Amino acid sequence: MNLRSVLTALGVGVVGVALAVLLVPGASDLVPVDVAVTALGNDYVLVATLGLAALAGVVSVVGARGVGGLDQATPPDPERVYAAPRMGAAFDEFVSRTGPRAWLGRDADDDLRERLRRAAVAVVMREQNCARAEAERRVASGDWTRDPTAAAFLRERDGSLPVVSRLRVAIRGRSWTRREARLTALEIARIAGVEDA
Repeated sequence: MNLRSVLTALGVGVVGVALAVLLVPGASDLVPVDVAVTALGNDYVLVATLGLAALAGVVSVVGARGVGGLDQATPPDPERVYAAPRMGAAFDEFVSRTGPRAWLGRDADDDLRERLRRAAVAVVMREQNCARAEAERRVASGDWTRDPTAAAFLRERDGSLPVVSRLRVAIRGRSWTRREARLTALEIARIAGVEDA
């Protein structure tokens, strides 16, 4: 048993006795104060003796701390870097699908177009400093960009997309929608000032 444990037990005992004397009626009769005053000859000597004992306890704790050094807590394990998908990874995977998977899921195509439309509206609002209604009008009309593919992808279909380009993309096993979506996302990033990573 080291000194720290002894002093801790002694401190807890003294606090317990003090609380008992304060809270329990008649407990003060159990502490032999009169006997101690009689033995020491004076109640001032009793107080001085208790003060010296407390001072000795403090000095011993400080001395033990100085000799033994500070007990440092064990530091936590360093934080681990968890692998997280990079931003836009799901979009990149979606627009790079090839083969039959690229032709399935019209709902996914519509959702993709709507997400890109919202992103384009937000970028137009910020970069061209206009209200949402005006930004939506510009995106719907195709006036938000000079890129014809991006403009056509986000406005209503009018059948003006080049058939030869569509055939080239189809021969490679890709979806025209996904190609347009990728080009539109690049145009939105260019207008927003985001560098291609």
